[in-house]
Amino acid sequence: MIESIDVQNFGSYNGFVWAQNVVDQRGQVPSFRKLNILYGRNYSGKTTLSRIVQCVERGRLPEKYAEPKFRIKTANEVITEADVANTNLSVRVFNKDFVDLNLSFLRESQGTVQTFAILGEQNAELLALIASVEAELGSVEEKTGFRFEFYTNRQLLEKANREHEQLQTQLDQKLAEKANKPQSGIKHNPLFRDPNYDIRKIRLDIVSVLQTGFVPLDEGAVGATIALLDESPMSDIGKPGAYRAGLREIFSKADELVTRRISPTAPIKALLENGELQSWVKAGIDHHRHHRSDCAFCGNQLPDDLWAKLDAHFSKESQILEDEIRRALQTVEAERLRILRHTNVQVTQFYSSLREDATASLNEMTKARQFYIDQLEAILEALKARAANIFRPSVLSVSLNADEAHAAALAAFEALIDAHNKKTGSIASDQLAARKKLRLLEVSKFVSDIGYQDSMRALEEKKQEVKTLEESQQRLTEVGKNTAKRLEDLRIQLRDERQGAQRVNSYLNHYFGNQTIRLDAIPDADSPNVYRFKILRGDEDAHNLSEGECSLIAFCYFLAKLDEIDTKGKELIIYIDDPISSLDSNHIFFVYGLIHRVLMSPLADAAGNQIRDATGALKYPFKQLFISTHNLEFLKYLRRLPIEKKGERENFMVMRRDRSSVISLMPRHLRTYVTELNFLFGEICVCADPSNIATNYQAFYGFGNSLRKFLEGYLFFKYPSESIDYDKRVHLFFDDGSVVEPIVQRITNEFSHLGEFVDRGSVPIDGAEISSVAKFVLSKLKASDYQQYTHFLDSVGVADPIN
Repeated sequence: MIESIDVQNFGSYNGFVWAQNVVDQRGQVPSFRKLNILYGRNYSGKTTLSRIVQCVERGRLPEKYAEPKFRIKTANEVITEADVANTNLSVRVFNKDFVDLNLSFLRESQGTVQTFAILGEQNAELLALIASVEAELGSVEEKTGFRFEFYTNRQLLEKANREHEQLQTQLDQKLAEKANKPQSGIKHNPLFRDPNYDIRKIRLDIVSVLQTGFVPLDEGAVGATIALLDESPMSDIGKPGAYRAGLREIFSKADELVTRRISPTAPIKALLENGELQSWVKAGIDHHRHHRSDCAFCGNQLPDDLWAKLDAHFSKESQILEDEIRRALQTVEAERLRILRHTNVQVTQFYSSLREDATASLNEMTKARQFYIDQLEAILEALKARAANIFRPSVLSVSLNADEAHAAALAAFEALIDAHNKKTGSIASDQLAARKKLRLLEVSKFVSDIGYQDSMRALEEKKQEVKTLEESQQRLTEVGKNTAKRLEDLRIQLRDERQGAQRVNSYLNHYFGNQTIRLDAIPDADSPNVYRFKILRGDEDAHNLSEGECSLIAFCYFLAKLDEIDTKGKELIIYIDDPISSLDSNHIFFVYGLIHRVLMSPLADAAGNQIRDATGALKYPFKQLFISTHNLEFLKYLRRLPIEKKGERENFMVMRRDRSSVISLMPRHLRTYVTELNFLFGEICVCADPSNIATNYQAFYGFGNSLRKFLEGYLFFKYPSESIDYDKRVHLFFDDGSVVEPIVQRITNEFSHLGEFVDRGSVPIDGAEISSVAKFVLSKLKASDYQQYTHFLDSVGVADPIN
């Protein structure tokens, strides 16, 4: 049911808020009830209110309304101007727009009357089938049949969707925080340098770390990897040059020299037996021959045959060997110096990521080099020893593996130099790879910390649950469509437009008492099963209908249309807007009687037993009923409409206030004493207080009419003689020698007519003057009949305004 309506902008409504205007004496905010009666003068906003409700019926907004904005609150939802096409409320509205749409014949001679069909004559077999299919469809409220199964499955689907969405949201929030949360997110970590890192990228990284074979960066390598990120391009390191292994060749030559055997021509035994002496003599030859004739050591004359003896001892062969040993010594020394100078690279020249390996390689190469030099020095010592004792051969012992060891160590070191030089060109990509390794390590830890795979399994399980429910919903939807189609096909077999016309005529006949005005269903000439409606007076088209006849026909048509196939059986919200014509009030009681008999009679089963809902309350042809009127006499009858439970009826006023129509609770005197005289007395009481003009200016503007109509009724009963007119009665009542009578006459004439007082229409209402006259009239009423006056006050529920 509709509980309340707020209207920001729609027609005569501007900024209307229900909770600020519909307030009872205790400060509580009541809502619409099952039966709602609304009273308001013409142009107060009643029809506009019906059009707001009609938006829900038609599922669209009316044309020629600039930016409509409203809010309809029901027990289960809130409907705004954007939602009118997406609600399940079943609404039927009777107003001017309904007449224009369905009965344009009443407005123009070329107009038509829309046909509708209701259930035809009883067909027991068809009705039983229809009842069976309807039972199969069931009801959500009664928790039966397909509709309840569909509703239950939809509730489960919505719940599963919400839970899936909640799980996804929770996981996405964790991913988003890890990806780009300020300070702690990957996006803001200076190690990773990715200002565009987001949830999309972390999802891709998670896919990578969850792949089979992924091995995260070892914790021990994290420091070196981070150090790589701080490196800048370094200079290339030059290689030592091509390495030539010479140890074997040198050894081969030295070994031949050390082991070569030679003998003197005429050996000097003492020299052969003493190598040091032989070396001393050999050195002395160079100092004495061709230089001295005496010995530089002892001063004795050198023998004449000394040089011949020595030459015979130091043969040509020994001289050659000495020369070869001297050259071999030079070769070995040159090789030693070459090896020492071959590699002159510092570890600090390498990138930090290579320094550990470079240090180890350089150490290995230093060992191999020293081992190589050690072998060279052994060769040197052997050569020197042979040179010292040229005629004594010896054995040379050297490790030739030093050559291969040094070559291998040097090759390994040069490989590191190649890696260093290559790294200069690839440092950017290496750092990128290092950042990725560090990032994937971070993501891998994150995946483990949040139980990502458990979350994904839960999501997948919920997704499968949603899929299963969606498949059930699709199946149920298909079954529902087929069942509804089967029901519609059965109902079509009972459709009969003629029954619709007859139902309208049955209502009209209660008023006219004969078939003077009737609605006929006439078969189409080309399609005998297609009908069109015509309004006839006798046997002729009923043109020139009175305003009252038009209203009566339209209302009977509306009530009959509630039984059409597409409407009957639904829980309807019915809104009837002003069914009493302003120009013809003769049929007031008839319209009331139709409402009473058709709408307010509880539903009954085939046996005549009243039908009750699950709570035990009587069921009516409607779920909620709104009736608005401008006619006080009709309002009096509406008070009599029966409703089973107390509290299921509420009465409202619709009025203009400032620039907007407003809805408020109906005053007590209108709810309790529905006579025009009571109402008019209440209007006079309102005007007795000049401060009320701020909130009840319509009472002040209508004061002239209200006062004149009140005095006409009141004074007629006080002076019922037909020999006097209204002016004479005013004179009799107010003539006390004061100025009251002329003021009353002026107010009731000038303020209720503009024809003779055109300038009055351009002059603002004088609230103080009107309040003075209202007090004059009330004072006279009080003085004339105090008892009646106090009962008037009690009927409208106000304190005495003239005290």
